[in-house]
Amino acid sequence: LSLVGLRIGSGNGLSLILRRDVVPSLRELKVSFCKPAQVCMVEVVAAISRGDLVGLESLDLDGLDVLPLECSMLAGVLRRCLLPSLTRLNLDNWAVPKECLGSLLRAFAEKQERPPLEEVFLGVSGASVSHAAVLGSGEFSFVKHLSVSLVVMQEALAFLSALIEAAEGCVLERVDLQLWDVGGEGEVVVALAKALEKGKLGKVLRHLSIRNVAMDSTLQDAQKLPLFTSILKLETPMSSLQSLSLNSLDLDDSDLWWVGGIIRRGQMPNLRRMDLSENEFGPEGLKVLMEGVCALEGAVRNLESLALSCTQAGRQKSGIEAMGGAFCLGKLPSLRALYLGNCLMADATATCLVEALQPLRLPLFRTLDVQCNPMSPDGVDAFFEKIQRGSLVGLETLRIKNAQTDADRLGKTVAKAQREGKLPSLRIQGGLPA
Repeated sequence: LSLVGLRIGSGNGLSLILRRDVVPSLRELKVSFCKPAQVCMVEVVAAISRGDLVGLESLDLDGLDVLPLECSMLAGVLRRCLLPSLTRLNLDNWAVPKECLGSLLRAFAEKQERPPLEEVFLGVSGASVSHAAVLGSGEFSFVKHLSVSLVVMQEALAFLSALIEAAEGCVLERVDLQLWDVGGEGEVVVALAKALEKGKLGKVLRHLSIRNVAMDSTLQDAQKLPLFTSILKLETPMSSLQSLSLNSLDLDDSDLWWVGGIIRRGQMPNLRRMDLSENEFGPEGLKVLMEGVCALEGAVRNLESLALSCTQAGRQKSGIEAMGGAFCLGKLPSLRALYLGNCLMADATATCLVEALQPLRLPLFRTLDVQCNPMSPDGVDAFFEKIQRGSLVGLETLRIKNAQTDADRLGKTVAKAQREGKLPSLRIQGGLPA
């Protein structure tokens, strides 16, 4: 039974379905991204408590945003007597609250009482130091996929240290790691780099997001981000990595040289999303990044989204021209979204960008964000004028407003462009681009 994205009312939804006399042979139950999540959880837990789901082998609660109480209730029914056949449990995209993670881990630790679990997907939002160490150690071999968000330095260090010291047979199959505002003097980045060097993350890391993590100011420029050098040294590519976000890290042009070097080495062949927003690099940094993209055939052939907002990348045309060169060579064939908001892009640079965005180069392109840039009203008009008929035919979303935007003028400019057969797929909201 699969229920995905539904709105289920209390007392007249799951409670009428999850009964042994209605679904006596139920082996797989999926209740994902349904609302209200709390009601769904209460109903599922109640059915388990009644013994109505004793034949269940797979329970998928992916994407249910629940409170600590519901999480603790689930932990309370993870018993072999109630779920004697349960081998698969999916709590991914769940963000198990820090306050109740302990009850869930204690249920997992009851070897004789817990169900015969073989595969668990677990999403965690925060953890105590001891619990973070347990998750990193691989103590529970059945936890195969782990998504963890850590915002306290000691917790992040405990997780990474345990991961480094874990036995070879205790390696997770997939990890999504988010490290935001953890503080310190760069210890977390050093620990992450060490985990990569030890081979504990390179093959399993799917999403990596680092934001506003303090760096050790005493390190030399070439070592300011030991994370980069550790990735460069990997013997095998990070083939599982699909998303890389490095935000608010004061990355400058020299740091983008390292990112470009990683791409040049083919270390992220399956990357789908790269977010370098809220950093300090400018046109030169964008140039060296694109040089890395162009240096190796298919280096980022799967990249769908590139975010460079809140940087200085558009301060001069040279960076955008380098990006256009990469487009022209067909190095970004999968690109669907480009974010260049608030990157100091003036009229001439914006015109240069339009010239680079040609349909044969970017067949899947759908979203362009150039809002909050210092483009004059005349520059915005020139932006639309420069778009050729047959160009950007798939563009659905365009964000171009800034402080100087005159809503009526922009609306008329967009309408004129569409009357001329331009931007046929653009979705209009209230007469203005979305």
